[in-house]
Amino acid sequence: MLVDHFSRSGWVAEFDAGTGAIGGHREASAGERTSGRYEVLGDTPVVLYREAGHLVLRIGVHRVEFEKARIRHRIGERHCSLLVNEVTVRYPIPDELYDLADDLTPFVEAEHFDFGLFLAEIARDTDRAARILQ
Repeated sequence: MLVDHFSRSGWVAEFDAGTGAIGGHREASAGERTSGRYEVLGDTPVVLYREAGHLVLRIGVHRVEFEKARIRHRIGERHCSLLVNEVTVRYPIPDELYDLADDLTPFVEAEHFDFGLFLAEIARDTDRAARILQ
């Protein structure tokens, strides 16, 4: 399936939901439809997609049903942590978060720059989770 890159607008990759493999990173062609979003957090590929109508989160080799997952996000002094059930992914704080207070873009939020935070925010809002990637 084709998935959108979270932080690199206009880029897509091929994702194999069975193996969790991501490859074939490239610029999107006009009119291409995607089935999910992905980011590499630290060294770990993380993909959010729909399968048979349900949200699924792939974190490296771990496949998690999104609606049943306990998802938390933390920002430390030097790293962010995405905690999903028993899996923890640590990754550098996105550079954009340091300059967020100076960003004059209307309605800009920290979750626009941090995929881990984005996932945690969706997990807290069941209506939003039901609408995403439809």
